[in-house]
Amino acid sequence: MKTIGLTGGIASGKSTVAKIFKEKGALVIDADEVAREVTRAGSGVFNSIVRHFGEEILGEDGAIDRRTLGKIVFSDPDELKVLNRLTHGPIIAKIKNRLRKLRGELGPEHIVVVEAPLLIETGLTSTVELVIVVVADEGKQVERLKTQGFSIDEALARIRAQMIDEDRLEFADHIIENNGSLDGLEAKVQSLFEKLAADNR
Repeated sequence: MKTIGLTGGIASGKSTVAKIFKEKGALVIDADEVAREVTRAGSGVFNSIVRHFGEEILGEDGAIDRRTLGKIVFSDPDELKVLNRLTHGPIIAKIKNRLRKLRGELGPEHIVVVEAPLLIETGLTSTVELVIVVVADEGKQVERLKTQGFSIDEALARIRAQMIDEDRLEFADHIIENNGSLDGLEAKVQSLFEKLAADNR
């Protein structure tokens, strides 16, 4: 099977790209979904996070409120480092285990996409054959985050807490620019998927 890493900054559109790949027949491993599994209420990682950040990060359902936790860690680089230290190891291990299992189950014609915001920072690039980076202008990222209820300051804090695109692009085998329409994005992804599928035959 062909393994592809998909990454990009917050609100760059990488999740939309992943969804389009999935619609075309690719299997997608979503690092954010894996993170939710790893930090589910009652898990060891969950307990470590609550022990450090306090119960005020919990929602009414007893689960971690990601928005509340995000406000803390994206306004304090040291707290972000703590969260990363607690979560990255288990998340990476789970993704690698899934890839190992899929390699034993799928044929060479299959395409598996690992969608991960921190694909590069966590070293997951070593587990994939190709890296796709989705990029968008900062203004476009802020605009998208505002529609999700973030203030401009919150949006900028999250954007600037991440690796800059120039550094991501050093790892890129393919770049998808996403400042335009959804139709335009779909056309770009369709074209790239067809090329990757043809190369994989």
